[in-house]
Amino acid sequence: MVSIPAGEFEMGSNRGAGWERPAHRVRTPPFEIGAQPVTNEEFWQFKPAHVSSDQTPAAAVTDVSWQDAVDYCAWLSARTGLEIRLPPEAWWERAARGGLDGARYPWGEEPLETADADAAPAPPENAFGLRAVGYNLWEWTADWYSPNYYAVAPALDPRGPDRGVYRVLRGGGYRNDPSSATVFNRGSARPDTRSASITFRIARPLQGEAPPPTLTKAEPAPKAPSGGADRALAAQPTVVRTAAKAEGPPPARPAPSAAPKPAPKPAPKPAAESRPPAPPPATGGVDVTAVSFEEAGDGVSVLLASSGAAQYKTMALRSPERLVVDLPGGTLTTDRKVGAVEVGRNGVQRVRYSQFKLDPPTVRVVIDLEKPMDASVDASASGLRIQLRPKP
Repeated sequence: MVSIPAGEFEMGSNRGAGWERPAHRVRTPPFEIGAQPVTNEEFWQFKPAHVSSDQTPAAAVTDVSWQDAVDYCAWLSARTGLEIRLPPEAWWERAARGGLDGARYPWGEEPLETADADAAPAPPENAFGLRAVGYNLWEWTADWYSPNYYAVAPALDPRGPDRGVYRVLRGGGYRNDPSSATVFNRGSARPDTRSASITFRIARPLQGEAPPPTLTKAEPAPKAPSGGADRALAAQPTVVRTAAKAEGPPPARPAPSAAPKPAPKPAPKPAAESRPPAPPPATGGVDVTAVSFEEAGDGVSVLLASSGAAQYKTMALRSPERLVVDLPGGTLTTDRKVGAVEVGRNGVQRVRYSQFKLDPPTVRVVIDLEKPMDASVDASASGLRIQLRPKP
């Protein structure tokens, strides 16, 4: 494993697809991460009968579900006494970038070339010492997936949505086009997916850091909500999974598996349109103390309580329909630094909020809509009232 120091980096890219935007500053604590994905030889110590698409002992283990990877981490934790886990998505990207903020690939701006179109180029080791990042395989991470999570992600050690239907995959395989090997590339798959194109690497927090949330096993996922591309709040609660037992000493290598499953593909690219920012009613920082809503005729009013008059900017997005309201200079003082208020009436699905930036502080509120709606903002010394009404 290699050590990654605490630090900030620019996560995502404004040059990427919609689910890879916006680029935003993130700070992560110090941690360790596998220099390469877990190998067959290592995984066979846990599950001797496991069959990967490539049975070479030193090759990356494949055809593992998200839960297989979590169980391996639990087994290795019990065996070593260390806090072994899957890396959160932010840890993975911080490590994969190797300190190259803003670059497209772990090694720089240009894609790698190979004379053999059917073979993967050999990615060089990055500045942190990570190998097989890009042009290799998809890798499971700990986080639930939402195509819109970056719009509300906290700046301090984000861990993804609280629940979901799909888990985040990072990396991208050489069978895809070069854009799928960028360091900010995001994919997703159901936790029970097994594929010849999916592997994983392990991570652990360094001593002195607060322990991360316990990895959990997902219950059977419900159907995603109709008409909503944001799948982050659509699924079930989770339950703690205990450590798994090893199945005994590894036998001779098993026979290769049947034809590999295709790699999962990212969500469709959302389109966006912007509204010009509303004129700021005041200057200076404010505390945002509460987020709530109330019915207003055939519409909904979203209420943001603050310690004084707040600046604000609005932006309307499509596919899916939502309204984004940023409060520059705002500091979230609610119990949670990222949360949601379910609405489910008069064309409004939910209101999501987070401490979007720490420096300069910015609170972001995202209002998920069932259909296009007219919006207006009334500012006062005690906060904002965002009026949402059906379009005529």
